[in-house]
Amino acid sequence: MVGVSTQLGRCVLKRLVVDLNRIPSILLQTFLTVAEAGQISEAARRLHLSQPAVTGHIRRLEANLETTLFIRSANGVSLTERGAHLRERVQDVFAELEQILRELDRTREVSGTLTLAASTTVARYFVPKIFLRFHHYHPAAALHLIVGNTEAVLRDV
Repeated sequence: MVGVSTQLGRCVLKRLVVDLNRIPSILLQTFLTVAEAGQISEAARRLHLSQPAVTGHIRRLEANLETTLFIRSANGVSLTERGAHLRERVQDVFAELEQILRELDRTREVSGTLTLAASTTVARYFVPKIFLRFHHYHPAAALHLIVGNTEAVLRDV
């Protein structure tokens, strides 16, 4: 992040530092789940957490941000105006993060040819599943299988 300030008519750029420990991502994930579910109990079920844990996350987030994010009622919870704004921004940030991670995964893509030697029995019963799984995770890679009896395969390795 970059902030801009002026000093005696000059424009000075300064880097803003964000303390990521102030708001752990689990609090934001809990916030989004509660906002989507509209109920603490349903959010707890979706997150595989207890209701007190979810309530604690929301209270901690509200305390860290020094604002109320939800209006609580007997029917569940609804977002305050500031809560709705936070939800929109956090969803954007998480979507951007997911896109960055997808881009990083693409640059790590495996390519080339993988050659595997296997005995007849292994090639018939185990290799097809292995090849399918490998191809699922690395579609750009080619696979080459050499099949032979155990002695020949061990000799070739």
